[in-house]
Amino acid sequence: MLTPEQAMNEDIKDYIDQRDTLVEQKIKLWILSSVVAQVLALTPIIFFLGGIYQNANTSLDLLKSQKAISDVALMRIRATEDREREVRAWAKTKGFMPFTPDIPAPTFDK
Repeated sequence: MLTPEQAMNEDIKDYIDQRDTLVEQKIKLWILSSVVAQVLALTPIIFFLGGIYQNANTSLDLLKSQKAISDVALMRIRATEDREREVRAWAKTKGFMPFTPDIPAPTFDK
């Protein structure tokens, strides 16, 4: 059995613990609300930077595909040039003269 003094001390201790818990909850709520406010303030900036990143990534993909297309075109041109060189070399060994049409130079005088 508790004496009245011990009972009063226990009641005071319980009251202080309850107050500490309430203050701790208020502080946690305040910190959480400030973090949420900061995140909400940064949300437009995050979306803006994400849009820039997506646009840059799309541009890089487009440039890569254009480079691939130009590489293929360059390979075709080189293959055509190689084939023409082979035909000319073969024609030379057989004594054929390559056909080079005479194209008149353009005149701009009238």
